[in-house]
Amino acid sequence: MRTAIEGPLANTQTGAVAAQALRACVHCGMCNAVCPTYQLAGDELEGPRGRIYLMKQVLEGAKPTRLTLDHLDSCLSCRSCETTCLLGLSITSCWMWVVKRSPGPSPAPWGSGWCGRAYVG
Repeated sequence: MRTAIEGPLANTQTGAVAAQALRACVHCGMCNAVCPTYQLAGDELEGPRGRIYLMKQVLEGAKPTRLTLDHLDSCLSCRSCETTCLLGLSITSCWMWVVKRSPGPSPAPWGSGWCGRAYVG
């Protein structure tokens, strides 16, 4: 997948690593097969493959919308996708680059999503 990182990560070592990780994904779908949120929702954007597309858009300069951040926030960080990925991609690292360095609304703090409400309050 062609990737052109823009914004704060452009021309940085972190941006180069992010671009390489996004280009490495071959969209085989093995990650979706083990993703609990994808299994429950059946929505491509609720699985790792869909989240990769969303992260790519943000890293290429698109302003993240609330809907984009909601899809990214619904990740349980169980890392099942990472242990299944034949290429060893770190989806969680890419997610952190997006939420920490993207010029857009901040994601909701941990514990405010459905998982946090179920276990925290």
